[in-house]
Amino acid sequence: MVLVFRKRHHLTKLHDELLERVPALRPRPGPSGELESALLLGGDGENIEAIVPDDLAPEDIEAIKAVVEAHDPTPPPPPPDPDQQLAEAIARAKTLEELKDALLGRLNKAAAKARPL
Repeated sequence: MVLVFRKRHHLTKLHDELLERVPALRPRPGPSGELESALLLGGDGENIEAIVPDDLAPEDIEAIKAVVEAHDPTPPPPPPDPDQQLAEAIARAKTLEELKDALLGRLNKAAAKARPL
């Protein structure tokens, strides 16, 4: 089913809001067991097109409409700069243990990202 709306939007932010507030749109296992998207969202800044499952309950469609209507198109703030975060953590450290935690915390985060799943 295709739902069309005319509203200014920030598409990534709207997508996240829809998945958060309308559980029926969250990815679900497909025939092969792998997760499949239940929501395809497109837009051009003014118009929104949402492709959703045909079997959505009427209350889910109403929830989608409510989320779109309440959506604030203001872009989210940029993610924090890791180097700035480290500098601030080092500046806040008052003991050797706090300094160690600041430095190792950064290394542990980097290592976690580098590990294969």
